[in-house]
Amino acid sequence: MKKRILICAVILFGACFAAAAERKSSGGRLPCLSISQELWDIGTIDRGEKADHTFILANTGDAELFINKVRPSCGCIAVFELNKGRRVLPGKSTELKITFDSKGYKSSFKKYIYIESNDSDAPHKITITGTAVTVPRIIVSIEPAVWNLTSLSARKPEAFKFAIENKGGGILKIPSIDTSPGLAEASVTSVDIKPRGITTVSVNLKPEAKSGKEYISLKIDIPIR
Repeated sequence: MKKRILICAVILFGACFAAAAERKSSGGRLPCLSISQELWDIGTIDRGEKADHTFILANTGDAELFINKVRPSCGCIAVFELNKGRRVLPGKSTELKITFDSKGYKSSFKKYIYIESNDSDAPHKITITGTAVTVPRIIVSIEPAVWNLTSLSARKPEAFKFAIENKGGGILKIPSIDTSPGLAEASVTSVDIKPRGITTVSVNLKPEAKSGKEYISLKIDIPIR
């Protein structure tokens, strides 16, 4: 235990001596890098989505700050040039803009950005955390998508049918199915379809329907994070 305390004391003394020597050589003035946010928690992000963020790098010391290098821990972080330069005067700041690409991540992640400068405490570190999730794709198939109404008689209402198929990986939510004025209300006005599921909908021509185009519109809920 005594040896450990002695070693720590020597290291601490050496660091203090070096800091004092640096301050003396610079005329008592030193730069100090302060980062607006040392931890950026992105939260939940869709896999493959990109997220942008801007960090403020301020010089709170009393000597000019030189930012020598900005080094991300992986290729998933794109670092853009500091838009106000790499030389920061006392009391001034610069912006560090980055883009994180979640492609290839399926769960939680933790990445870093290292900033090297002439600050005696360099390198500084920014931590980036979050969770990448896979959002099921919404794929809708309607068959048939076009009908020839000339074969139908408005005097003798005749139903025609179409199938809605969910070819995606998540539940397909259709809160409303609306028809144009010449068509009667659809047999199904809202529906939730499971993956690979199919729902059949039937619609009639109204007796007062005139020649021309009619249509059916489907409102689909698409989850957005």
